[in-house]
Amino acid sequence: MHFSLIIILVLLINFYAWLATYYIVPKLRRLKVIERRSLKRWFMDKGFIIGMDLGTLMLLTTVFLFFKQVYVLYLVLIIGFIIDIAARLTELRRNMKREGLQ
Repeated sequence: MHFSLIIILVLLINFYAWLATYYIVPKLRRLKVIERRSLKRWFMDKGFIIGMDLGTLMLLTTVFLFFKQVYVLYLVLIIGFIIDIAARLTELRRNMKREGLQ
């Protein structure tokens, strides 16, 4: 059971990296202004970037391994990446639509 979750997680991490590098970031660079939602804007104003970055991965991995919850760790990471991908694509689409770039 863990092996299939590892494969899904590895594929998802690589898809996330590809999507951000070759799709999301180039399109964001075309925008004049990027509007963030209120919660994300609040965190960014405080100096925090919300997302599934290396720091988030390390924190979640440390906590779940400390409590010996490897299976739950895989599930949380998979769900986290899916939510983050959806949020980033939604934000990009909303900003592109606002500027009439779709």
